[in-house]
Amino acid sequence: MRKLILVGVLLLAFAATGSAEGVKPIFYAGGGISLPMKPSEFDAFAAIGMKISLNDAYKTGTNFGGGIGLQVSQRFEIVGRVDYNSFSFDESGLAQAMVEEIERLTGATGLVDISVEADGGKLTFLEFMADAKFLIPVGSEGAGFKPFLLGGIGITNAKVSEMDLKITASFMGQTLVDDSASFPSESQTKFAFNFGAGFDWMVSPMVGIFVEGRYAQVALTGEPYGYLPVRGGLIVKLGQ
Repeated sequence: MRKLILVGVLLLAFAATGSAEGVKPIFYAGGGISLPMKPSEFDAFAAIGMKISLNDAYKTGTNFGGGIGLQVSQRFEIVGRVDYNSFSFDESGLAQAMVEEIERLTGATGLVDISVEADGGKLTFLEFMADAKFLIPVGSEGAGFKPFLLGGIGITNAKVSEMDLKITASFMGQTLVDDSASFPSESQTKFAFNFGAGFDWMVSPMVGIFVEGRYAQVALTGEPYGYLPVRGGLIVKLGQ
């Protein structure tokens, strides 16, 4: 947590310095959906031959956040931002994926039934990132529509809330597994990167909107996690 606070202070100091030197800040705020992407195969399931991925175990999530940009030139901008992504545990999705994997491995189609009950298990990513944003020239320099590419690095706190999990499995109507387990909350703060593309659309010299999609990955211990935030929001340029 102290690392997160330090990064936040540095971002604010960075923005204040730019403003003092005559570079006008650009404020961003918005949100959208986040798609779970990686791991494509969890190590725990891969050990027994099952291909269970992050998007089997978690639903499409949501994200929100904001940032401060400093325009270095007409086509280049540096943005410091903070974003929060949240994913809920997908009981039915995991159960269906496990059934499909067992059927794939055994060929016993329609004979296996699995139910998953979970309380908790929310997965969250709190990002502190510094992005480089390149505005692609389209039309005149003063055009309101500006597509861009972006990429950046930073740190992300990844957290899974505590969870009570129950799995029941039956074969041809006979119960083979009926087990419960509890898992404590886990949290890691690790190096992260992201890259993507989008566009800005300025409806006036000071106010506009943005839409973007980007891939983000966190270097968690054991298996890196990746997800795809797609979001839109508001742009406010001061001193324009």
